[in-house]
Amino acid sequence: MSTIRVFDRNGEIDRVFLGDGQVAIGRDIRARIHLDSNDISSSHGQIQRSDDHYEYQDLGSTNGSLVNGESVERAILRDGDIITLGDYRLVFGDDSGSASPYAASERTMAISLGNERLTQATQASATAKKNGSLPQWLIKLAPALHWMPHYARDELRADLVAGLTIAALLVPQGMAYALLAGLPPVHGLYASVLPLLLYAFFGTSRHLAVGPVALDSLLVATGVGAMAVAGTSQYIALVVVLTLIIGVLQLLMGSLKLGFIVNFLSKPVLTGFTMAAAIIISVGQLNNLLGLGLSRSKTFFETASNTIEALPHPHLWTLAIGLSGIVLLKVIKQLKSPVPGPVILLIGGTLISWLVGFADHGVAVVGAVPSGLPQLAFAFPDQSQITGLLPLALTLSFIGFMGTLSTGKNYASRFGYRIDADAEFRALGISNIGSSLSGGFPVSGGLSRTAVNVNAGAKTQLAAIVSALLVLLSVAFLTPLFYHVPVPLLSAIIVFSVVGLINIAAFRYLASVKPLEILVLLTTLLVTLSQGFSTGLLAGILMALIVHIVIQTRPNISLLGRLPNTAIYRSLDNHPEAEHVDGVAILRIDASFYFANAEFLQRKIAEITEADPPPKIVLLDASSVNDLDSSGDSVFRDIYRDLNRHGIQLYVAGIKFPVREVLIRSGLYEEIGAKHFFYTVEAAMQRIREAEKI
Repeated sequence: MSTIRVFDRNGEIDRVFLGDGQVAIGRDIRARIHLDSNDISSSHGQIQRSDDHYEYQDLGSTNGSLVNGESVERAILRDGDIITLGDYRLVFGDDSGSASPYAASERTMAISLGNERLTQATQASATAKKNGSLPQWLIKLAPALHWMPHYARDELRADLVAGLTIAALLVPQGMAYALLAGLPPVHGLYASVLPLLLYAFFGTSRHLAVGPVALDSLLVATGVGAMAVAGTSQYIALVVVLTLIIGVLQLLMGSLKLGFIVNFLSKPVLTGFTMAAAIIISVGQLNNLLGLGLSRSKTFFETASNTIEALPHPHLWTLAIGLSGIVLLKVIKQLKSPVPGPVILLIGGTLISWLVGFADHGVAVVGAVPSGLPQLAFAFPDQSQITGLLPLALTLSFIGFMGTLSTGKNYASRFGYRIDADAEFRALGISNIGSSLSGGFPVSGGLSRTAVNVNAGAKTQLAAIVSALLVLLSVAFLTPLFYHVPVPLLSAIIVFSVVGLINIAAFRYLASVKPLEILVLLTTLLVTLSQGFSTGLLAGILMALIVHIVIQTRPNISLLGRLPNTAIYRSLDNHPEAEHVDGVAILRIDASFYFANAEFLQRKIAEITEADPPPKIVLLDASSVNDLDSSGDSVFRDIYRDLNRHGIQLYVAGIKFPVREVLIRSGLYEEIGAKHFFYTVEAAMQRIREAEKI
């Protein structure tokens, strides 16, 4: 089978086996080959089979496509051809004469050529099982015990480079997110050491970069800020206790295998919630970014109103520094610098601040940062703290886990391995307990930081261990250098990081895929902005459930006809060529038959059977009915008896075993008659033709 192997600057990232279908390529998340780069158009190109060969077609992309170095709009692909799209290379392999890609010989070859470490790990695992050296439950609890003994030396350099890159990024981000959370900057560094080490041992993702994130930080500031003044010792103590409660909750829920609970957080809910948080964060940071001198407001709209009033009177030095920081971050991103923008901004901004003396010109700087290692301490929460912080802790537990899981799954799918959701819940819980012990605040998997980790070439969680050790060295020896870090630049880092979360493309996606779910996104967004995070999240979940119920209570019912010269029956509305059978109404119900939709289904069936002239026979295609509750059974009985009164016979095809069992227990199966039930529509139609001479 022919393949497309996808490479970026760090090596192979995906492999696609080509069939007869169309393979979309682009920045759109729905594309089979998803290339996350600004150089790639949303729908950049596609590969499809044409007769006995495959063709690549450029779909009017902004930056064009190259095949073997030549610009093309359409090209026939031959074995070994290279499609170049921005920084990505797509290598076409024509294996049409080979055996199935899942044959044993090819699978063995793929392992030997693609990843010798996998072969070594498999052999070592077999040896370990034979010797009984490590019990499986221990390896499952701490996945690092599996990969560490078999670590490949050729991956060390890549992990060291990625670890250094993430450590350099974590220092400015950690300090910035600590300020966002209402904490002294050093607590962002505390949250960037022990959690990383713990996740490296207990997590199942090879690439996830755990640490402080903007959304969690804002939730901390909003929730704990209502209980204590930000930055005070009481506030810090509450944040540490909150982090501990979050960790315990996540560890407990992971141990009880409750990861499925996050299924209630649908994509529109999470998108609306994240967009609201990004808007709140961005507006809230304008105060530090522009030097407006505003005090903390209780609500978003109060903050926005005060900010708008103060905009004409910014602190000019702060304004120049803050806006310059955002522009510089944008330019660095466009230039694709190997050094992350926040790192360049932190080093350059701090040096200029020291030389020019920003503090003497009224610009806020970080000031003295305590040096030395964090003191490990366990904060025992009292009853009042648990009661007051539990709602916020639950919200952060689920939001943090959902972000971690979605990011981890994204890169696990990209690099061809799996992560365990319940193990991730436990690992994140242990990481947050570690953050609490070291005086940090809640952590989770960061999407942008993980992307940097992957782009830097990370292969395993050794990169996270390297990052943690380097941040630890920074805390121990380099904190005096942070004195002159300008606060406006930290705000610029925050704003630049979260603006990308305002996902306008999500509206277009929902409009094309499921327009009704836009209501869920907007409800979550607006309620979160107006009423706060917990209320907004609950409102979004409730609206998602309402939309789901509304859809389920009005399921599709199709009138079927037979496709010419086949035994296949399809909707007459969607297939005009389908042949209607005179005297027979063939109906398909595309939903379970239960209390919420039973009356609707009865009414729709009545509308179809009350046609003029009425059908002699109703054949119900029940192949899509997965369940039948007591209300559905009662309505089913009413439908049968109503048809019977009018002399209309009822036949049923494709009924599933659980549904038939309900009919048997209720006696309706016997009342209708076993001879009126068939495995397929065609089998029922053959009997009807014989019996009714149709």
